[in-house]
Amino acid sequence: MTTVLLKLIRDLISNVSYFDYSSRIKDVTFTLRQKYKLKLGDAFIASTALKYDLPLVSADKDFAKVAGLRLINFIPSI
Repeated sequence: MTTVLLKLIRDLISNVSYFDYSSRIKDVTFTLRQKYKLKLGDAFIASTALKYDLPLVSADKDFAKVAGLRLINFIPSI
């Protein structure tokens, strides 16, 4: 890995936040999984974003169907 890439990864990790897993998130996770047929991991991510009122940045189009989710579509430049 290049020095620049390692610095970017370190910067990203230093700005990561930790969110507690609560029974509320668990309940919303299973609701989203059933309602929108999301994978368990995707439902967990979406429920956390909804619970903490955070925008979700993703290229995964499955998130677009989740009502109330502030989705920012990430389009990678290749």
